[in-house]
Amino acid sequence: MMMYMPEKSSNHGNNSIITPLDSIKTVIYARVSTNDQVSTEAQIKELRQEADKNGEDIISVVEEKKTAKDKEGVYDPVSYMKLRPEFYNLYLKAKNKEFNILRVWKWDRFCRSDFQGIIFRMFKDLSVDVIALRDSNDEVVRGIQGVLSKAEINKIKERVELRHQELLQQNRILNRLPLGYKFFKNQPVPDENAEAVKQIFDLASKGVKLKEICNKVFITKKVNGRKLKIRLSLSTCKRVLKNKFYVGIYKFRGQEIKVVYLALINIELFNEVNNIK
Repeated sequence: MMMYMPEKSSNHGNNSIITPLDSIKTVIYARVSTNDQVSTEAQIKELRQEADKNGEDIISVVEEKKTAKDKEGVYDPVSYMKLRPEFYNLYLKAKNKEFNILRVWKWDRFCRSDFQGIIFRMFKDLSVDVIALRDSNDEVVRGIQGVLSKAEINKIKERVELRHQELLQQNRILNRLPLGYKFFKNQPVPDENAEAVKQIFDLASKGVKLKEICNKVFITKKVNGRKLKIRLSLSTCKRVLKNKFYVGIYKFRGQEIKVVYLALINIELFNEVNNIK
């Protein structure tokens, strides 16, 4: 393991940062990875030992609980960092020159996205030397590891989606179905309100106002053991139009997964109604 030498150029990458002995301030950043689940406690212990060995002043130990899952609409590194509050707070502290070494256990704890190289450079430009304990600190090798990490993430997503499919088929993650569906042999199937759902989307696509839709559409509801036709409420109408379940997408623990059942609405109509381009 290469030591960080005060008063000399740190040689943890292709670029060097000359750091005076009395200004070495280190932050330890730990985060659990879906890939190997090494605890943050274990990471922190090793990182502390390395920092102490190099005579660094550890000013903060940060544990990240949230993961930065890929989300639609995140197209820049700052927005990506904001998905992990503690990490983004470190970036703000780096801008304020509060520390000059950021120690992480592996590069995938620092960042596991296409933004890895950009975010690394942003910290370097703020005179913060980011050092990975268990990975190479050579920039070329780190770039290759970033690509491999992305491939690992895709594999994890595939495994999670398959597991969700299995749970869905066993009726173990669906405890309530949206309007227009019922359970039959543990599978969601259209019920007597399916046509009402289709009518809601059809009217909305024609520019009919929500209040007018509520006046035109009636749904069947069981009240005291009797099936009654009742007028659609405004809140129900809004929920129906925003629910991707009708196009075959189920949201579970913040993740959207494609599920196998009869969709009531095609994705084109859903996007049109919700002005998604």
